[in-house]
Amino acid sequence: MKQVIRILLLTLSYGAAIRQTDAQEYIQGSSRSHSLADISVCLADEWSSLGNQAGITQITHPGAGVSGSRIFLLEEMGQASAIINLPIENNAFALSFYRFGYNKYNENKLGLAYAKTIIPGFAAGFQFNYWYMHLPENEQNPSCFFIEGGLQYHISGKTIVGCHFFNPLQTGIKCTSTKFKIPSIIRLGATYQPIDEVLAACELEKDLQHDLHPKFGIEWHPCSPLYIRAGLAIRPNKWTLGLGYRYRNIQTDFSWQYHVYLGSTPSVSVYYSLFRQD
Repeated sequence: MKQVIRILLLTLSYGAAIRQTDAQEYIQGSSRSHSLADISVCLADEWSSLGNQAGITQITHPGAGVSGSRIFLLEEMGQASAIINLPIENNAFALSFYRFGYNKYNENKLGLAYAKTIIPGFAAGFQFNYWYMHLPENEQNPSCFFIEGGLQYHISGKTIVGCHFFNPLQTGIKCTSTKFKIPSIIRLGATYQPIDEVLAACELEKDLQHDLHPKFGIEWHPCSPLYIRAGLAIRPNKWTLGLGYRYRNIQTDFSWQYHVYLGSTPSVSVYYSLFRQD
């Protein structure tokens, strides 16, 4: 009983403080995304199946990765993700798994994504998700299916714009005594690369139940293996920092987020690209 009360108190304090950013629990990227204030809709990288499925069309080699974070350093709010990417010419497939919580209470999402380059520079992708939650008082795990998808357009070698729709049909889960609502979220964003060493990114996120959530980030690539990143999210204010390091076919990223009310959230991710050696 004490565990249940503790979970409820943590959930209430978490929701009261950052109710505008519920999407953080559902749309997850790598530590690169966390370093850039959780921007992901306009990124085209190995972790795009968690942020905007259209981005996985830019992957040239099969690979797999794992990512983990602990919101506000609390065990009960741990997050973990795993992905597998399989590009095939102008088509790309990805399998992903996401988990939030701990052994007493957790939410889980298993996704299968497909993306395709429609015309040069323009890609579309979508994902089927199986979502289920484990509640300590339930004998069975409530579950449901829902979809998400997005578009990306490479205007030039320097600019990418993207949009993404998460749970557009407003699917929810019927529990024993209530219906659990999965957020419906729309995101728009763009990246601009004025020089090869610098990438600037911005994103607007709108949960249908909450206010608009702006985000801004910048990535600096001072030398071949190293990336330095920073970001800012507004309403509520959140500062982010991060580092990335690529050695041959292994990409490792670290991030740190600071919420103005609730403190720090560290994150780390590792991705392995099969056959890639640069």
